[in-house]
Amino acid sequence: MCQPSALYVLPKGDYKAGLGAAISAGYNFNTHQALEVELISFKTETEEHFITPIYGEKTKLTAVPLLLTYRYSIALGKGFGVFAGVSAGGSMEKHDLTATYPNGIPLLQPAGVYHYRETKNRFVYGGQIGATYDFTPQMSAVMAVKVLAAEGSVAPSGYTTLQLGLKFRF
Repeated sequence: MCQPSALYVLPKGDYKAGLGAAISAGYNFNTHQALEVELISFKTETEEHFITPIYGEKTKLTAVPLLLTYRYSIALGKGFGVFAGVSAGGSMEKHDLTATYPNGIPLLQPAGVYHYRETKNRFVYGGQIGATYDFTPQMSAVMAVKVLAAEGSVAPSGYTTLQLGLKFRF
């Protein structure tokens, strides 16, 4: 089984919604249970906000979670089905902070830009629910909502993904 997907990501905190992609591969134990490995990648950023009239900052985030997921599916008939699952894994997150002094302080400090980059690996876990529609026995449309929490001190503390994909069965 292989499933490429497009993502709409809603991070917690001050981060804007972002777009991403995912690919998963797995094994169906029977008609109801599956174990999958999923690789997700998305980018987002914060709104630029000014801490003082002369200092502002903005953070860009690139996240690449790798998850192991257990899913339980129920067929509803006529090709439709629903599923629920739990996921856990790691996420490599790259933060790029840009601090600006757009106006500077006349005669004392010119305008400037400061960059700080940091990469963190964090534990992520969560759950998902979704629906499927079988076009053929080998291909299905998948729509899911996944809510993940991230351990560690770097924001965001988690995110919700809205996922739309195609599942191919071999």
